[in-house]
Formats: sequence, C-alpha cells, structure tokens
Amino acid sequence: MFSVVSPFPGTKYYEIAKKEGYLVEGEYHPTSVQHSAITSYKNFSSKDLEKLLWQANVAFYLRPDVIARNLWRLFHPRSAYAALAAFKEKIIR
Repeated sequence: MFSVVSPFPGTKYYEIAKKEGYLVEGEYHPTSVQHSAITSYKNFSSKDLEKLLWQANVAFYLRPDVIARNLWRLFHPRSAYAALAAFKEKIIR
C-alpha cells in the first residue's frame, strides 16, 4: 500500500510542515492519504505527489505476479468462502 506522508498535528513533521509552509491550505485537515496530498513542496506540488502515488500503485498492482496472486486468492475456495462470509456479515446484520 502506498500513501502520501501527512503531517499529523502534534508530530515533529507537522511543526516542520507548518513552519516551512508545506501545508496546502495552511492547516491540517483529515484526508485519505492513499488518494490525496495536503502538502506541497518546492519541487513537488500536491498534484505531483498524487500523480506519483497513482503511478506507484499502477506500477505495483498491475505487475503480472500481483495480478496472478490476487486471481488465485479470488478463486481459491477458502478465500471465496471467507469473502462470502464477510459479505454476509456486512449485509445481514
């Protein structure tokens, strides 16, 4: 799993990001770090970071061995049973 680093309040990185002006909106706001960036740097804008994140995910998850492994898990009887049981648990509650 890839994500963009997010400066959480109370951390040293937050202090640095705040001081250096890395926070896009000037303050922290919750976001999905697996999809979007709230920071921007001198050489990388938030959009650049999001594009790099997308490229990393595509490069990793579209590798033939990863696709084959996930297909195996999807169609393996034990995995299929576990997926159905989880689905049933979510729906029938």
